[in-house]
Amino acid sequence: MHNTDDEIIDLDLGDTLSLPEPPISDAPPASSLAKKRNPLTAITILLAVTTLASIGLCFYILSIKSDTPAISNEVVASDNSVLYTQEMLDQMMLEARAEGAAEQESQIKEFIRSQLESPEGNVSEILRQMYPESVIYYDSQGYHFVSILDSIAPNTINTEQLSVLESGEITYLSTEGVQALKGVDVSQHQGAIDWEAVADSGVDYAMIRVGFRGYGSGALVLDECFEANITSARAAGLEVGVYFFTQAITIAEAQEEAQFVLDAIAPYQLSYPIVIDIEKPEDSEARAMSLSVVDRTSIVKAFCDSITAAGYEPMLYGNTYSFFAMVDIEQLCDYPIWYAFYNDYPYYPYALRSWQYTAQGTIPGIDGPADLNLWFPE
Repeated sequence: MHNTDDEIIDLDLGDTLSLPEPPISDAPPASSLAKKRNPLTAITILLAVTTLASIGLCFYILSIKSDTPAISNEVVASDNSVLYTQEMLDQMMLEARAEGAAEQESQIKEFIRSQLESPEGNVSEILRQMYPESVIYYDSQGYHFVSILDSIAPNTINTEQLSVLESGEITYLSTEGVQALKGVDVSQHQGAIDWEAVADSGVDYAMIRVGFRGYGSGALVLDECFEANITSARAAGLEVGVYFFTQAITIAEAQEEAQFVLDAIAPYQLSYPIVIDIEKPEDSEARAMSLSVVDRTSIVKAFCDSITAAGYEPMLYGNTYSFFAMVDIEQLCDYPIWYAFYNDYPYYPYALRSWQYTAQGTIPGIDGPADLNLWFPE
């Protein structure tokens, strides 16, 4: 989704770390799925093996004494000659630990250096691999680390089941053999669309923008291509859902936005949710920019509750910044999530229904770049 008329940027609270600015946060690197396997796992294993080997050596030496009577501070051989004193063993253990720690430090430094030297390497990605217990994003204030909560259902997507095709498309096959559905999302920015060609290309569903609230005027605006898109997409056999870009600053405005969407979709049948797009707009003077996390969370909830009361399923769309800086996601975790993250894996730590993995996809029937999505099996 790219509201160039009244829309968004992909920026990504918690503790802050000041580091050099990364090239592009959340940009899609030209990497394979193997890239995201954490190299620190190998480092940790190396340290563990080194320590265990040292301990094993000590136990082996101790076992040499066999039936010899125990000596309180010495390890002896069968001929009663002293091999190691307790002090010597303690020193060996200290040296083994120091050697393992030095090796680990060296491995970590080498990993960071190689990542920064690689074409797709950036600080955000390195930190994400080094701190898997936190969600990390970058904004103008620096790097932010947000602790992952146990109170929210986790992301259960098995990244080993993701496949990146030569075309750049990503597919997913669950361990139960269920394929993720392929989707596109569109607005008036794509212009006229040949929906028959889109359907023939293997797309399963489409998320269509209903409209938006202007972030300057505050007016509710119907997307110029909404009616043509929803009518033609359904005629081509595609399942459809809709989304609305919010700039509500009160609960009453959120309810007004929900009613606007409900009125617009009344003639049509939806198979997918009604989505509220909560991304940060490009304009720093946008009317909703000054909202607190508490107020924005209440506004989003009011929209979703109105959609639920009308008999439809609400859904939240956003990126890392949206969900971890703009709202209290713990208060909204009952709603399904559509997460935008342009990479070859979804970084979101909690349960998600859909993932927008690129804005640069190619789909027959759509001129120019297209947003591509996966809808995961439940």
